[in-house]
Amino acid sequence: MKLILLILIILVYTPASFPRNPDCDGTPIANEDPFAFLQWVKHNGNLNKKISDVICCMPVKFRSSYKVSHSSVSAQAAHYKSPRLIFGNLENDNITFSISGGDPTLPQSNSIEIIIDRNDELELYDVEFGEDGKKHGSKKNPELCMSCHGNFGELTAGGPRVVFSKLPWQRMTTQAVGSECTNQGNFQREARRITYEAIEKNPRFRCLPSPGPENDTDIFYDEYLERINFKRVIVEMNATPDFRQIRNFIMGVKGGCLAYYDIKKLKLKNFTKVEQWFSDRYLNENDNLVLIKRDLINAEQENKVEDFLSTKIDEFHQQGQREAQEFQQKTQALLAGEFPTITTYPKLSTCESIEGHKRGLKKLLGLVSSYPKNVRLYIYDMVIRSMENGRVETGIDIIKNGLVRWAFESRGLNIVGWDMSLIPNYSRNLLPAIDRLEDYLDLRSVFANFERTSNDEDRVAFAQQCSDLMLKTRNLSSVKKTKKKMPKKKVKK
Repeated sequence: MKLILLILIILVYTPASFPRNPDCDGTPIANEDPFAFLQWVKHNGNLNKKISDVICCMPVKFRSSYKVSHSSVSAQAAHYKSPRLIFGNLENDNITFSISGGDPTLPQSNSIEIIIDRNDELELYDVEFGEDGKKHGSKKNPELCMSCHGNFGELTAGGPRVVFSKLPWQRMTTQAVGSECTNQGNFQREARRITYEAIEKNPRFRCLPSPGPENDTDIFYDEYLERINFKRVIVEMNATPDFRQIRNFIMGVKGGCLAYYDIKKLKLKNFTKVEQWFSDRYLNENDNLVLIKRDLINAEQENKVEDFLSTKIDEFHQQGQREAQEFQQKTQALLAGEFPTITTYPKLSTCESIEGHKRGLKKLLGLVSSYPKNVRLYIYDMVIRSMENGRVETGIDIIKNGLVRWAFESRGLNIVGWDMSLIPNYSRNLLPAIDRLEDYLDLRSVFANFERTSNDEDRVAFAQQCSDLMLKTRNLSSVKKTKKKMPKKKVKK
């Protein structure tokens, strides 16, 4: 049995028309329970021998909710004439499964890939339909799936992760994506037309409603996916060694104690510096920079960080212009009846000016100039990683995420696998996940009131909250860690 590298997401749209009297030749199922559906797909004898039988016989809610991928780069590949459809239940977001157009030249063309959400922990399955009509179902969370959906290939405490980039989803038949300055609008419109025609003509999809304009559901399901990932990240956070030492610190970072643009608004500054939160011993012992880019470290040593990052911004814009030109050529090829492979899209923030990005950089450098060198490096590294993901980000959240990254990775913990993207950018999950820490729920109103009004009463409450978190952190960081003795492994003779 061929196992899969699942790259799935819950994405749903409401089609223009409802199913056209589906012809179910096999055994129908009306039960929308995800596990009942899984067992029905895997074990329904010889009646549902083809994927098209499954589509025609599955519940109406599943058939009437699907999203279209015109150029999938997952293990279940797709192209414009053989798109990949991703199904879900609009009312119960606890199952997602994908089916390709069936082109035999593409991998996973005869498989149904299934993700089930069991109390916000994902379970991954694959059901392969053989030429003999027999079905082969995978075990839960097969190993090869974990190479993408695990943390460095391993199934860790938080369970499998969803893998998808930030909005907009450019390989889906969305409305025109991004600004016209990136030349994406014409491509998306033509890709959508060709893909919809292919669905209408494909016998495998004969029982589906006609595809039509999407409702504005992308943001809703993006939030759903993040919510699943946040819960997984909280489990991962709590499982890290000595998490209690930094727990109060990262809550303070999230609340704005250490990173705030209008620092004059605080009046009290006794909690705004990192070195006030930790003992000298802790800062000296936790100085791991293994995940920081070496050329950035060199620039810091030579006191040339601003020049280094400014050059990166120049390169970002130059690359964005090249990609926009290349994308225009691919759009022309698509309009001419060819089907170009799309691997990269023009960078979305190249529509903004270089000067604006550099002004943002200068402001950020000023805000973090008093931080310890190693802490600054994590923040600078976040700026570079944002550019690798198509945006130049220099705002306050980059500082906060850099501080949270430092809290974990300076201790030698690699948290790359906590992200949802194939290319980790760290900015999607860390700050929102902290919202879901049990202790933080009691603090949110204090932080929110200060952010909203900043009157004297709210300022005092905010300062007291930050000071309390800082004192707890410093006390815990002053306690020397005790190394646990690892049990000796028994050697078999």
